[in-house]
Amino acid sequence: AMITAHARLRDVHGDTWSVVDWSRFYDYQRNSAVRVPIADGRGGTVRRRAARHDLAANATARRATDLVLFNPGASTVHATMQVIDTAGHVQERTADVAAQATIVVSDVASLAGTSVAHVVITPENGELAVTARSHDSSGGSAIPIVSATSGLRLGQSQVFSGLDDSAALQTGYGFAETGGGPVKVRARIVIGEASALVSIVTERTFTLGAREQIYLPELVRSFAGDARDTLFDDLHGLALEIEVIEGLGAVVPFVMATDVGTQDVSVVVQ
Repeated sequence: AMITAHARLRDVHGDTWSVVDWSRFYDYQRNSAVRVPIADGRGGTVRRRAARHDLAANATARRATDLVLFNPGASTVHATMQVIDTAGHVQERTADVAAQATIVVSDVASLAGTSVAHVVITPENGELAVTARSHDSSGGSAIPIVSATSGLRLGQSQVFSGLDDSAALQTGYGFAETGGGPVKVRARIVIGEASALVSIVTERTFTLGAREQIYLPELVRSFAGDARDTLFDDLHGLALEIEVIEGLGAVVPFVMATDVGTQDVSVVVQ
């Protein structure tokens, strides 16, 4: 049998989040390059419809993504961090992690000129255990760390189910290109609450170049446009399928669910 351990952290303000050894969870080597598939860029993650009682505060709040690097080895490890904006442009930063030491790289994607980015971390001459967390002043959430080479390729797909798009809980989604080449992605949504007997299925396609990233902050609106407000009320139990239909590249898809009242965020990769 195999197990994956995790720890639960709670700060003095009551914020709670999990820390997982992602190298064990996704079965990759700690001396290999890894990726944060979504990180908060200079503009901060795009805000959606904020709770009315806190509209002004939520409009100005900015999220940041902190990176935590732990060196389990007996000598210093040099880490290179490539911060990649949505257009695929790369900014680089570096850090040295002493033996048995842990460092925090605060606001790791602040070099990106776009509101979201993805980050590739490469250890040199050693191993690193990497975790990440997106947060604002009120709380935050862990972000899964995947292998830098992982991703869906031509003919492969992934389904996210049990999604909400409502006044209380909203869902965004996106994907980062990880294979180093162009790729076309089809996104298909299944809305099962249109009536008691019929589900609505609709789709759209996206084309990404090497290292590019797309993030859509509102799930149903990304398909229905402004008709989202007139055709649908609160929606629950939605399914989203992401499939690579063309190209030599690869994508890591992700989903972000946000509690509108508290702005708490949870990130799901698979």
